[in-house]
Amino acid sequence: MFLPENIQGELRRLNKIQENEVLKKEGDLFVAVNVINQQRRIIQLERELVERINRLSPTTGTNKRVLKG
Repeated sequence: MFLPENIQGELRRLNKIQENEVLKKEGDLFVAVNVINQQRRIIQLERELVERINRLSPTTGTNKRVLKG
């Protein structure tokens, strides 16, 4: 799953990913994918940055419900 553009822009501003890379979450890893040559590399993010990404991500925390059985 690719992360939203606002999060990717912030990571580019912080020099975590390059201009020609997009960040993808695969399981518990963050992978930077170069859109030109498809080269991939694992990105190490600080815990605070991961928490901020999780708060900003539109797919995280939305539509959570208690399942009744």
